[in-house]
Amino acid sequence: MEDRAPHFRRSIFAQTLAAILEAHGRNLDDLGRVPISLEGKRVARLVSSLHNSANMPGLNQGEINSIVFGLRLTEDERLRIYAGLIALGTQRELLYYLPEDRAWQIAEQVRDSAYLWLIEQRHKGDDPTRRWRGTSNNGDSARAGAFSEALDAFDEAMRLQTLGELSSDGEIERLRLEQAQFYLDRSARQLDALAPSIRSTEEWAFWRQAVSRAEYDVRDQLE
Repeated sequence: MEDRAPHFRRSIFAQTLAAILEAHGRNLDDLGRVPISLEGKRVARLVSSLHNSANMPGLNQGEINSIVFGLRLTEDERLRIYAGLIALGTQRELLYYLPEDRAWQIAEQVRDSAYLWLIEQRHKGDDPTRRWRGTSNNGDSARAGAFSEALDAFDEAMRLQTLGELSSDGEIERLRLEQAQFYLDRSARQLDALAPSIRSTEEWAFWRQAVSRAEYDVRDQLE
C-alpha cells in the first residue's frame, strides 16, 4: 500500500497496525479478506485513516483477536496493536487542542510507553490484554458532515469500550463503559436524525446496525 500522507497526518493506530501487517506481507486492505474477513466498511474507514486524520477508528476486541489468530501474530505484535489503540485515544483528544504534528509526536511517545508497560505487565504474569470478556453542494456537505459526526461518536465509543475492558480496576472499567454508552447513544441519535434519503441507504443501515449491536454489548457488560 502506498503511503502518501505526511507522517503525522494519519491515525497512529492505523500506522501501527499497517507496519505489523507489512511484516507479514499484508496491508490494511487485506483485513477484509480470508482468513480475517472484517466487514468491508470497517476496513475502508481504517484504510482511510492511514492517509488522513479526518476519522480515526479503532478496532474492538473481537476484531483484534481475529487479526492476531488469523495471521498468527507474535505476542509482541499483539501488544503493539494494543499500544497503538491506547495511543489513538491520546491522539484523538489532542487534535482538539494541538497541531497535527504535535499531537502525533505525543501519541508516539504514549504508544511506546504503553508498549513497554504492557511488556512489563506480561513479564509479571498480569497481562491486562488477557482480561477480555466473551459532496457536490453545501447541502450534501452538511449531510455528509452529520453522518461523519455520528461515525466519529461510534469510533470513540468503540475505543472507550475496548479500553474499559482492558482495565483491571472495576470502577474504571465501568466508567469507560458508561462513557462508551453515552457516545453510542449520541451516534444512534445522530444517525436517526439524518434525512430520509440518507436513512434509506445501505450505508446508513450498516452503521445503524453496528451501533445497535454495540449498544447491546455495552448494556450487557454493564448489567
